[in-house]
Amino acid sequence: MLGADASAASGWASIAAIVLALGIGILLRRLKNAPPLVRRMRPHYIVGYAALTLACAHVLFAMGLMRETPGSGIRFATVAFIALGAQTFVGASLQDPGGYRRPLRRWHLSMIALLALTLAVHLMVNGGFAL
Repeated sequence: MLGADASAASGWASIAAIVLALGIGILLRRLKNAPPLVRRMRPHYIVGYAALTLACAHVLFAMGLMRETPGSGIRFATVAFIALGAQTFVGASLQDPGGYRRPLRRWHLSMIALLALTLAVHLMVNGGFAL
């Protein structure tokens, strides 16, 4: 079934992009003697936007399959999707200079934890990874 394959592929690609963006962000943030932070973090931004785009594709492909899936996993997926959108918004706000960057950075890190938790539950319930 093309819908299920496309849904799974876009979902896993989104997860890979999230993990890659996290790793890139950690590495680039710690570089010393490098270009200014905003320019240095561009790969992190690009991969983060790609993760959101892939998550949107996953939602579109998964829409027709929702009748067959447990609702509790869909609720966690919805929270994860909203957290990813908020994560992207806060990340975009961090590109501007200002004194508000420190609290925003804490929010950015807190939301990635929420995203990871809700994504893990979604995978356990809907992805066939039950413990």
